[in-house]
Amino acid sequence: MKKIKNFDSVKYYKTKNGITLVALIITIIMLLILAVVTIAAVNEGNLFAHSNNAVTQYNSASFEENSLISKYISMIEQHDSEEDIETGKWRERNITNVQIGANKKYYCADIGNGTSYCIYLTENGDAYIGETMNDQEYDKWTTDEIDSSCNFTTANRMQKGSEYYLFNGDSIEIHLENPTRDFTVTLQPDPTLNWLQQQGLTSENVVFNKTYTCDNYTRGEGITATIEVTDDGVVLKENGTKKINYDQSYYNDIHAFAVLVAENDPENNDAEEVYLRLKEMFAAITSDYVTYAENGGSYMWLLNFSSPGVIDVYYRSYTDENEVTSWDQIIADRYHIGTFIASES
Repeated sequence: MKKIKNFDSVKYYKTKNGITLVALIITIIMLLILAVVTIAAVNEGNLFAHSNNAVTQYNSASFEENSLISKYISMIEQHDSEEDIETGKWRERNITNVQIGANKKYYCADIGNGTSYCIYLTENGDAYIGETMNDQEYDKWTTDEIDSSCNFTTANRMQKGSEYYLFNGDSIEIHLENPTRDFTVTLQPDPTLNWLQQQGLTSENVVFNKTYTCDNYTRGEGITATIEVTDDGVVLKENGTKKINYDQSYYNDIHAFAVLVAENDPENNDAEEVYLRLKEMFAAITSDYVTYAENGGSYMWLLNFSSPGVIDVYYRSYTDENEVTSWDQIIADRYHIGTFIASES
């Protein structure tokens, strides 16, 4: 049996080892306390909220950067196109107040007896006349035929004997003989645009076919909201239930409601006037706004495409639709209830 030469050294080792274990436990406890204090400080300073806000701002900036790139490319392409039109045959004829482009710009009208009249112009000076926007059997009026039979002594007017075409930008007044007919054809929505764009939502801030989410929705406690923007309309959901569904059906319902109001109000039998008022205030689409009404205008929603990939949503309630008298009033009375950001996917 081996003899222990120094018993005091063993005793010292045990004592030192015990002190080390206690120190380790105390250190762990102190670290846990420090972690709790740190988390509390982070929450109190709202750093998590600032972090989320930074992510939101980054996403918005990313959309804005991509939009600017697309905008500049579009401007370059548009400039090139305008250069072509600038030297085109119609401009040489002093016809400047008309839509001409690579995509056909159809002007159409119903001229009675089940007949439609459509016309579009080409940059090289031709004109095509048919019955519908899809009619492939258009009569071609060549640039040589136009120059030989028409005069252009008055700006934006093409005169052919006693017949004439007066170009007014989005419309063309036409007078024809044999038989005598006077009518106005209007510029039709570009068939390459989706339904919302055709209704006027043309802002470059709009990102289509995306779901927009919101972290600061304030219309009600415990309500989460999303917005879906597709080619066919705008849907806002609260807790998964549709609250706004602006589409072709809703648009048609507004017109039907206007007619119903006109028919039941002997003092206001102009359905078109009522329709225009309702459309302007309760179902308006501008270049960067979608306005939606509930209950005939008692509740107003305004969706503002304020920057690329961002929708600011405003809300306003009214006790009487007659309180709403103008678009300016709607803008003045609105209050903000949330900012929605388009998803990356």
